[in-house]
Amino acid sequence: GSQVSAPLVFQAMINEVFHRGSMVEVGVRVMKRDITSQPGVSTSRDSEADAAVKCCSGYFIFAREDQSSARRMPIPPLLSPSSSDVVEGRGRRKRASRRFQSLMARRALLTNRGGALVWDDSLATEATLLNLESMQRLLEPEGLDWQAVHVGLRRIESARAAHTGVSVSIAQGAWGRDSFVVRVEGSLPAGAATAPRVLAALLSERPSWDSMCQSVMPLQASSNADGPGVVGAHGTGKNPGDEVLWDVVRLDRTAPPAFVLAPCMGHHTMELCLLRSWRLDHADGSAILVSRSVDHPAMTRTTAQVLPSGFLVQRDGHGSLRITYALEVEMAEAHRQAPLVPDRVIIATAAKASARLVSSLMKHLSRDMTR
Repeated sequence: GSQVSAPLVFQAMINEVFHRGSMVEVGVRVMKRDITSQPGVSTSRDSEADAAVKCCSGYFIFAREDQSSARRMPIPPLLSPSSSDVVEGRGRRKRASRRFQSLMARRALLTNRGGALVWDDSLATEATLLNLESMQRLLEPEGLDWQAVHVGLRRIESARAAHTGVSVSIAQGAWGRDSFVVRVEGSLPAGAATAPRVLAALLSERPSWDSMCQSVMPLQASSNADGPGVVGAHGTGKNPGDEVLWDVVRLDRTAPPAFVLAPCMGHHTMELCLLRSWRLDHADGSAILVSRSVDHPAMTRTTAQVLPSGFLVQRDGHGSLRITYALEVEMAEAHRQAPLVPDRVIIATAAKASARLVSSLMKHLSRDMTR
């Protein structure tokens, strides 16, 4: 004959309370219980519970709809567990905090919000790929309203070739945020450098050609990547030649002169913790390198933060190597660094510093032709 379908039992428990009682994680476990009557088998409630089988489980984050309302009472903290449940309770709360940290980091990553990304090893692949996508978004020709500016840098020359320096453009109010983007473009003649050579200069040689860069120190590294400039990187791709690589570094950089001379400037050195993501495409000879600030446990103190910014290296139709640098700056972060500096000075300073960075890189690469 027919049998009675097994019912589902839902068990819920609050695992942890976050953000001063404004958010809470609830864990839910789904159990399947067989209540079919069989000869000689007890159908008491206790025996049914013992026969329950776990189907699945999940976690939900609930937040107050209006967290700014002073009239709403915060969610009370969890009570201390009994002595017999102390170890289990601590472990459950620790795992809940870990999940919450990962969730908040993923939300910040997907929404492209400002500030440093809280580093989580489980987000390494996702953060690396979205880092590259953020850079490509900055350089979309139809994405922003670019205005050319003049920064007055000198022309760079080498023994075998000369180029006319760099061009600089500014776009303000990027995607409705209180920020601006600096784009710097320059080119090297055919044969002056290759994309792998540019990557090596950016990843391994920066203090030697960037006068503002004091040092670069790796914070998280492994030994599964080979070649200049990719030592200690992690790979995410399947093709060893074109895979996406990343590392986390500490970069100490001298603050721009306008910031150093500004009243209330507390730091002459900008201490940055950066996730660097890069990809080399051997098919078309292009490369991309993007850096963004992260909050990494290996670096407890930083004095500056940057949004995803970096370099794109491509060959044009004439064989020349075009180098494009894009930097997005949040006004709030800039004013935190230099509280009394006007917006126009901040923008002009960032534009000139970015142009000088690209010019120094091209000058460094041009020296290879004279050796």
